[in-house]
Amino acid sequence: MIDKNKFNTNEFFEELINNKNIAKDIIIEDSGPFTDIKELNIKRVDTKIYLDIIGNSELANRKIELGKLCKNEEKIVIKDKNTNKRIEIGIQPLMFNSTQTFLSADYVRSVDNKDNKDNKDNKDNKDNKENILIEYVSNMNFNVFSSHACINEKIYDRFEINLENIKIYLNSFTTKQEKNDQFIYYNCILDEKERIKIKDCISFILGKPIVYKGYSTYSENKELINFDFVKSSKFIGSKSLYNLTDLEISYLHEHEFTMFSKEKPFFPPTKDYLNEYDIIPEKFNEIFCSIYNIYEQYDLNEIFWNYWYAECSPYHSAASQFGACLERIQERYFEINKNQLKEKIIEKQEEIKKKKNLKIELSKIRLSIKDKFKILFDALEIEFNELEEITWEFRNYSAHANKTKNREEDLKFIKSKDLFKTLLNRVILKLSGLDVKYVDYYSVSVNEYKSKELSKGIES
Repeated sequence: MIDKNKFNTNEFFEELINNKNIAKDIIIEDSGPFTDIKELNIKRVDTKIYLDIIGNSELANRKIELGKLCKNEEKIVIKDKNTNKRIEIGIQPLMFNSTQTFLSADYVRSVDNKDNKDNKDNKDNKDNKENILIEYVSNMNFNVFSSHACINEKIYDRFEINLENIKIYLNSFTTKQEKNDQFIYYNCILDEKERIKIKDCISFILGKPIVYKGYSTYSENKELINFDFVKSSKFIGSKSLYNLTDLEISYLHEHEFTMFSKEKPFFPPTKDYLNEYDIIPEKFNEIFCSIYNIYEQYDLNEIFWNYWYAECSPYHSAASQFGACLERIQERYFEINKNQLKEKIIEKQEEIKKKKNLKIELSKIRLSIKDKFKILFDALEIEFNELEEITWEFRNYSAHANKTKNREEDLKFIKSKDLFKTLLNRVILKLSGLDVKYVDYYSVSVNEYKSKELSKGIES
């Protein structure tokens, strides 16, 4: 139920549209491809939004040329008489007949109210000015939170992040029906780019990507101002047995990991912000701010986008994707620190020239990716050991579809994904200036992922 006197902590677009009488409760301002609409109902199913419409449409008369790519820009606009809000729904037809149409909705958003100019003209009105923003998300639940409270038969979990003058609250409601409503509360209005940055940093620390579903904004007096809900993506990590080979399943079965929940696992780069039962808010905040501060400098927006695609990929291709993320960070580090690294690069070129007995100028000697990583790890003062160096070859196996020789090499190939992910985590944590331990996802001992000093290499 939408409450005008408090923030809506879960999605509410269904309540604005469903079970409403056309003309009495809502007005159809733009019917899109429909000549008339008698009834409409909307529902989110998992990450998608579906719209069921009873009425006449011109969709059946349309002809689409074979092979032609059609850009859909159709929409339906309605006005809710109760809230005085105009709602725009971007639509994609899925199935239809002469009287009923089933559509996918790309978005459901509020638009400027034509009848109320105060929203634009009276910016000082506390009831009309946006002050608070709530983002609706999923995949943010995990086993430990820093505070627990029971409110109206709901288990309420939350903790706070402080970023300069911005306060961010991560929240989760779990009801007796096991419904989990997750949202992020901001005490100010931030643009989409900044909010993506914040969610990216939180996701990396949690070890699972937050899935975005939409947002709403409120005045200082908790009056709903605007909202925008979207269809979203679904995260299925590579440890799902649905997309693994028999060999990969066999490997995972041999290493039953119990360190984190099997139902809703998360694989953080460090466990330093966790104690036995809870999150340590101060430590989480320290790690968050450190990652946040290097976000633009090291193109982490691009890195994290590829990071989660690699995490969703099958083992045989993930190694090359995590390896590509490492290469991108290495390139940025060389660009940023080219003057400091000049001497180290020359030393490596001289070493190669002497070892291969080359008769060419140093400037013409190209460093291999492995050579560059040795320079990077040396500059960061972290170990790049023999195992890590040898396993780098499996990145090439993945990238170039090289054939493995036997079962032992097959298993090393599968495990290389975890090594490259762990290497990438180490580098990001080190670049952020943190003094924390990293989680080694390559080396498993008695069903447990070990934490190690950043300077220490991965062990077999």
